[in-house]
Amino acid sequence: MATENINSFVRAREACIGYVIKSFDFTGTTNRFDFWIVVLILFVFHAAIDLDNMPTRVQDLYRFALLIPSSSITVRRLRDAGYRFAWLWRALIPFYFLFQIWVLFFWLFKPSSQK
Repeated sequence: MATENINSFVRAREACIGYVIKSFDFTGTTNRFDFWIVVLILFVFHAAIDLDNMPTRVQDLYRFALLIPSSSITVRRLRDAGYRFAWLWRALIPFYFLFQIWVLFFWLFKPSSQK
């Protein structure tokens, strides 16, 4: 059982290294483990550094530094799951869910098509 933990640790380390190395690589795929371990480590790191008590410029630089690597790993994970790049835009559009409801109501109230 100790070897499984070591292998998981090595995989997690390689996933984080790949996160940095493949920052500008929007092609290819990323498996579930690599994606979610990077998300988990970034979540723990965010909680540990407490961005709220940092100057605004440091916060902006930090977020900008993570924007492209996070986008690229998300695109690669979506591609691995069988989705296209366009699905990422749905996550970036604010209030997209409300927009979908509005479109659904529009379609529901549309008159029947004549055959």
